[in-house]
Amino acid sequence: MELGCNLYNMIGVILFIGLFYGMYNKSRICAIILLIFSIIHNIYFFITGINPLRIIIDLIITFFFAYCVYGTFVYHKIIIIKLNK
Repeated sequence: MELGCNLYNMIGVILFIGLFYGMYNKSRICAIILLIFSIIHNIYFFITGINPLRIIIDLIITFFFAYCVYGTFVYHKIIIIKLNK
C-alpha cells in the first residue's frame, strides 16, 4: 500500500474539505453527499477486504454522517417554524 501524494488524493482532500465546510454551515446537500460518499467508501472497502477494524471505524463514521444529515434537516425545519411565527 502506497501512501504517496498524487493528484487524485489532493482532489479528494479538497473535495472533502469543501463538503465539511458546507456541512459546518448546515447545508443539507453537503451532508447528504458526504453520507453517500461514506456509504460508497464502506462498500468498496468491504468488497476489497481491507482490515476489519477499519471497516468498523468507517461504519461508525457513517453513522455520524447519517446523524448529521438528520440534524441538518431538523435544524432547517426549526428555522422555518421560527420564521413563520
